[in-house]
Order: sequence, then C-alpha cells, then structure tokens
Amino acid sequence: MPHKYYFFILCLFSILACSNQPGSTPPPKEYFTDEAVDEQVVKPLKPGIPVQFEFYQFDTTLYGPNANKSKSKSIQHWTDVDEFFPVFRFSKNHLAIAIEIGDGGNYPFIDSIFWKFVKSDQSEIDNNYFDFKKSKNLETALLKTDTTTSFYVYCTKGVTKSTITEVLYSYDDCYVLLTIGLTDVDTTQFGQPLIASKQFLDLKYSNEPAFQKDLLLYHKFWMSRVDYKDEILPVQFAYNENYFLVYDDDFRWYYDKNSPCLFPTRRIFKLEEENKVKMRWASGIDLFGIACD
Repeated sequence: MPHKYYFFILCLFSILACSNQPGSTPPPKEYFTDEAVDEQVVKPLKPGIPVQFEFYQFDTTLYGPNANKSKSKSIQHWTDVDEFFPVFRFSKNHLAIAIEIGDGGNYPFIDSIFWKFVKSDQSEIDNNYFDFKKSKNLETALLKTDTTTSFYVYCTKGVTKSTITEVLYSYDDCYVLLTIGLTDVDTTQFGQPLIASKQFLDLKYSNEPAFQKDLLLYHKFWMSRVDYKDEILPVQFAYNENYFLVYDDDFRWYYDKNSPCLFPTRRIFKLEEENKVKMRWASGIDLFGIACD
C-alpha cells in the first residue's frame, strides 16, 4: 500500500523531477532565497508585463494528503474530482487516464468505489512497471456515476477528443493505480497525449522560449531540494494568456526498461494576479517506487 504522504512527496518532486541540465551554468547563489521566493522573472507574453514564478506560495491544499476530502461529499461524478487528468501510454494498446489510489485517499470519491471491488489484502509484485487487471464490477460502478464518455486530450502538437474504452487497475505492495482507457490518438497529427479534461482550452501549441528558459532554472532550484529525481527536463508545450502547460517525460519508459524517466509528470501553471505564475495543477506516476524505498 502506498504511504499516506506519498502523493504530497510526489507533488514536491513534480515541481520538479529531473537532474541539472548538463553543461548549463547554474544561477548565482543569491538568485533563489527563502525570503525572495519570486525573483525569477519570465519574459511576458504581452510586452511590458513582467511575470514571476512563485516558488513556495502555491496552494498546497490542492496537492496534500486528503486534499479533496472536504469536497468529496458534494461530488456526484468521478470526473468532477478534478478539472484535469494526466494521460499516459502504458503499452502500445493501452492509452489511459491515470488515477493514483492511496492510503487516506487523494480522491475519496473514487477510492470509495475502488475498495468496494478490489480486495485490500492483495500483495502482488511484478517485474514489469504495471500488471493491469480488470474488474467488470469496478468498471460498471465507476462509469455509471457519470454520463461522460469522452474527453478533450491535450497533446504536444494539438488537441483532439478521445472516448473511454475500459477501466483497469494495477495493485502491488507499493503502488495502486487506476486507469481509464481511452481510444488511441493520432500522434503524427497531434503529438504525444498528455492531459485530459472535459473542458476545452484555446491554446497555442508551441514552446514559449522565454518561459522555457526560466522553467529550467525553476526546475534546477527544486532539484537541489528533493531526494528523488531523474534526468528528464520539463518542457512547456502549449499556452494561452492564462495557462502554461508542461510535461516531464521521454515517452519511452513504457517499452524501454533503460529509459531514465522515473517520474513522468504533467503540470499546468496559471498566470495569477500581480503577474505571478503559480502551479495550478500537477499529476504524475511513480516508476521508481518511492513508497517501497
């Protein structure tokens, strides 16, 4: 079973997850301080408007253990537990939304359904990252809470729609993962699928160089403060006047055991008041096994 504080740790590493960029020059020591947490300036999308990362002032209630517990009683549909969901390819034929199931429950509404149909005394460990199983009763119980049948899927090159196909889960001593299968995406046209949502965002699918440059510095700052990291650098792939979408992934780990990617992650930064860029949402999966370390 995952440790009850695992998700909080994951989100700290999600701020996050890689090593320093080889060959790059680190910022001076005084560049980042605990007192001056938002000195990192990003060139604006609109001329004359400075934008800053906020390093410590993101709302941790969005990411900590039992973050959604207070609102769980009002949730009627599984898709309402969040505005966005991470999408990963687990095999050639398994593209899916990934939802972590954990002690205490980051999504109590989904957890409560899950544990009705999956025995809590299972303890299977496989040499593969994930050994997926199917429970028809679990699938029926989860999907009948909502009439949603498809999502907008935001990819590296554009947005498309994908339809729900099935519900699978993977369960071992360290990690419990629920996946909502989706119809495949044409990667030639849309690129790698990353984030699913019921809402449509009008985005420009490209890298904003100034933001990307400072995102890497932001990343380095956090990498000096976390214990778990890999070699994958964050990439900003889409944006509009309010949001910057970011991923950490090499898209190889599902078929290449030599992939250095241990913590594939998706994040959304939002432009807030006073031109602050704050992490609005983050979600990823743990291929390393922090809970069993």
